[in-house]
Amino acid sequence: MRTLPVYVRFLSEATNGRKLSPGNPQNHRNMKYRFLVFTALCAGALFTGVATATNVEEVARPVTQAQLAALEARIAELEKQLAAAKAQNASTPVTSAAPVAAAPTSVTDEKLAAVTARVEKLENPTGIKLGALSIKPYGYIKLDATYDSHKPSPSTGDFSLFVLPEVSGKSDSQLDFSARDSRFGLDFALPEEHGITATAKAEIDFVINGSESAYSVRLRHSYVNLAFGEGWSVLAGHSWDAFFYVAPVTLDAGFLGDAGYLYSRRAQLRLSKLADLGGGSKLTARVAVAKTASGDLDGLGQDDGLDSARPTVEALLALDTPFLSSKPTKISIGGEFGTETVDAAGNPDAKNYDSRLLVAGLFLPLTEKIALQGNLWTGENLDGWLGGIGQGVNTTLGTSVAAKGGWAQVVLNPTARWNVNLGYGVDDPDDADLNAGGRAKNTRLFFNAFYKLTKTVTLAAEYSVIKTDYKGAADATDNRVQFTTHYQF
Repeated sequence: MRTLPVYVRFLSEATNGRKLSPGNPQNHRNMKYRFLVFTALCAGALFTGVATATNVEEVARPVTQAQLAALEARIAELEKQLAAAKAQNASTPVTSAAPVAAAPTSVTDEKLAAVTARVEKLENPTGIKLGALSIKPYGYIKLDATYDSHKPSPSTGDFSLFVLPEVSGKSDSQLDFSARDSRFGLDFALPEEHGITATAKAEIDFVINGSESAYSVRLRHSYVNLAFGEGWSVLAGHSWDAFFYVAPVTLDAGFLGDAGYLYSRRAQLRLSKLADLGGGSKLTARVAVAKTASGDLDGLGQDDGLDSARPTVEALLALDTPFLSSKPTKISIGGEFGTETVDAAGNPDAKNYDSRLLVAGLFLPLTEKIALQGNLWTGENLDGWLGGIGQGVNTTLGTSVAAKGGWAQVVLNPTARWNVNLGYGVDDPDDADLNAGGRAKNTRLFFNAFYKLTKTVTLAAEYSVIKTDYKGAADATDNRVQFTTHYQF
């Protein structure tokens, strides 16, 4: 209702600062006219204010405490500026020869309008509404240009895991361009109902086999998440494994798989609890029953994980707490346990092979611009999580392949536009569980740099040295260079 003072000022200036004599008929007519105008203007302002309030109630959406605190501080500052502006205007004389019919737009009014627009944007950030449903599109478009001094596996430029053996002691270089690692997704949200807040996600990319002129679609995420009570939630659908927490920064779509970082996504039912410990610390606990998918080792047309008729159980316990900087230190421990069953001719469910994993992770900010991160793991039959260099079960020896490994990375953010990272990863299967010629060790030393050209466009480059050792055979090395253009929306 900021227009009311304008109407009051209108009446004051219309009298030219004079008192109206009650005995003057002309003054009575003027008073009656001004009263009617004033009443009409006030009614219009009141109607506008009510309509505005109604609209705010219709579009109001919850915002975070941090956003509210920032807006409240900003609005308080603007209110002080407005009060100062009004005081200055009050001390400035207004001549009777120039009555004011409408208040001029001041810089303070423009700032208040900008804050109002910002509040509205925060209350409805998606811009897409279907009734009560909010939909937020997101994703990125990415072009990768890669050169490999020797062919990796897979031999697609945007995705590499390990190095293939040399042929006759000779390397085989390659150059590739790819946009397969582009990503598109939708986030869905509904208002709280019966104490439950329902959100959902659907996300795709194209990082699977397909022709150059027609990439194939890969489903990355498809799930619903139900949040309720004090930090409880249930996730149902296809998403990251429950023990996923600290991840390396790399350009390669292989994400350090088979070279020290274990990860995957699968259909699951997950229960999570987020507990506020106070002082900026929080504890996250997760447990999930997930699909056991491991491939068809016996070649009988059935996934051996499904053949076991048992789910994979995954779990995580993680602590986020302030330590050396304002960024929280993250400490996590997690793992999984599952079983796959291999059939034999005339002997269904001939043998079970267990899958086990124990993984510990750390993200340690040393300052606001420097951090260390990584993880260590050990287990067996881990090919389903890109562990053991893709070797989970040795059917010749009748044993699961045990392996250990991890990765470490230094993260530098020298300026708001630059991010630089240096990392190393290793995957080391137990040689005793391998046949001759098996992949005995895989390491990756990598350096990358990201430059934020604009708010949406990032340019990046990465250099990697990938070395794969083979049991009883020569090792192979790939010097890999990757350049990326990344547009995010």
